[in-house]
Amino acid sequence: MKPKPIVEPIKIEKVKLEELDSILKSIKTTDSLRYEAIKEYAGGVCMLCAQLPTRLVSYDMKGAQLVERYCDKCFEKQKWDE
Repeated sequence: MKPKPIVEPIKIEKVKLEELDSILKSIKTTDSLRYEAIKEYAGGVCMLCAQLPTRLVSYDMKGAQLVERYCDKCFEKQKWDE
């Protein structure tokens, strides 16, 4: 069982977010390029749907840090109290 998570918003500068949006909307962007662009700008993709994450969830696992990223949709689906 995971301990209680620490949830933080993922902050991306406005200019960088606009650049990323441009890349993601391009019809020339392949799935692998999309994944790499999101990884570069947001540090990784949503762990459930591989989309742009908005939340960073971290757990202190007795000497190790577990970090997960979620988009809003997947974050809301999680059952954090169980």
